[in-house]
Amino acid sequence: MFAMFDLMPGTIILSTIAIILVTTFFVTSSDSGSLVLEHLSTGGKHETPATGRVFWAASEGLVAAALLIAGGDAAVEALQAAAIASGLPFAVILLFMIYAVLQGLQTEYAILESDEFAEVVDELEEDNDVVVTTQRGDLVTEVKTRGDRVVDVDVGD
Repeated sequence: MFAMFDLMPGTIILSTIAIILVTTFFVTSSDSGSLVLEHLSTGGKHETPATGRVFWAASEGLVAAALLIAGGDAAVEALQAAAIASGLPFAVILLFMIYAVLQGLQTEYAILESDEFAEVVDELEEDNDVVVTTQRGDLVTEVKTRGDRVVDVDVGD
């Protein structure tokens, strides 16, 4: 990236912006990782003391520093290779996840367009306290009481 910036006008400005952006990326990624590790280590609690998060962030930094000191460029290349190699299995998992979400959305859409759901909506509309919002014809997007309380609509399976 910096070699490319050398060929462009405003090299110093571009390099400075790039360093700031990369630093921001690493800091936010480390902070997110520390947050996840803190949640996992406390059994899923959301309100935890800041000391645990600081501990995990410092641990991540020490591990990264130890890898760089111990292996130098070879360690960085090994980590890059490991990250790339783990990407393919994760991509396959993502494809399965996409398929599962698609199936769920199709099922939900089928429920929204079912005759049973339409009957429940008609019954709710007969009640004066209910407002049914539709979109594109009969597709129900929201069911609320007049007091803006959302109604639980259960049409079964």
